[in-house]
Amino acid sequence: MRTAANAREGRMASAFERVADCVRLLAWAAMAGGYGLMLWALSESAYADGRTAARRVTAAAAAQAAHETAGHPERPGARP
Repeated sequence: MRTAANAREGRMASAFERVADCVRLLAWAAMAGGYGLMLWALSESAYADGRTAARRVTAAAAAQAAHETAGHPERPGARP
């Protein structure tokens, strides 16, 4: 009878260990997924910031070119 009780406890312990291993595996997967999601969001944010900065530089360059080619009425000899 003692052997049967020990065998049952061994089966229960191994079942608990299997559940604990699954929980640990899920926790690691969730953590890795969270880090992956965070890295993806950061890369998307950096990409969007880079595109915004490029648009600003392009717009500033276009405005500067338009300003230089339009002439300056306050300067003598400027084109109208």
